[in-house]
Amino acid sequence: HPANGTLFPQPWVLREGAARRMDQAVGGGWRLVLRDQAPLAFELPALPVMVQVLYLGSPGLTETEGVLGQWFARHDCAAALVRPDHYVYGVAANAAELAAMLNRLAREITPV
Repeated sequence: HPANGTLFPQPWVLREGAARRMDQAVGGGWRLVLRDQAPLAFELPALPVMVQVLYLGSPGLTETEGVLGQWFARHDCAAALVRPDHYVYGVAANAAELAAMLNRLAREITPV
């Protein structure tokens, strides 16, 4: 997908009544960001890393300018898995694609 490997946007979000950059509001690490208009039924596989699940529009991730909403629409996806370095690991348009992406991550980062 063209979004894979690209830098994930860092929009302004509202948190505790103040506008902050998303990284400041939610912290770093692996993040699974889900578009609020398309909640997906999924289960995180067992991973040796913590993945923070964030829903766009939820408390702490309410955008002030619509940057992420536009990004999801432009890439025609409902979920983005973001690496700790803020680059996109992968995107998914539906629950099946999301499950495949999460299982791929589990295989790739599970120690042998």
